[in-house]
Amino acid sequence: MCRDAITHLNSYLRSKNQKIWLLYDDLDQDIRENSAWQQEALGGLMRLIYDTNNNNLYQLRFKVFLREDIWSNFSFY
Repeated sequence: MCRDAITHLNSYLRSKNQKIWLLYDDLDQDIRENSAWQQEALGGLMRLIYDTNNNNLYQLRFKVFLREDIWSNFSFY
């Protein structure tokens, strides 16, 4: 259902020639550093962004602000 809702929202926004920007900041405060699920939560967010772009859902745009030390410890595998 989530995928259908996102696809419908993207189609609606495209018909109105609009975009929604989703900004993520202060994730180091929202997700406790070095917690057992920090990598999983950030990985899930990155997969959402990647999948959104790969499925031509271009009306939904993401901007993620991460501290450099968190980004450098993040691994993509």
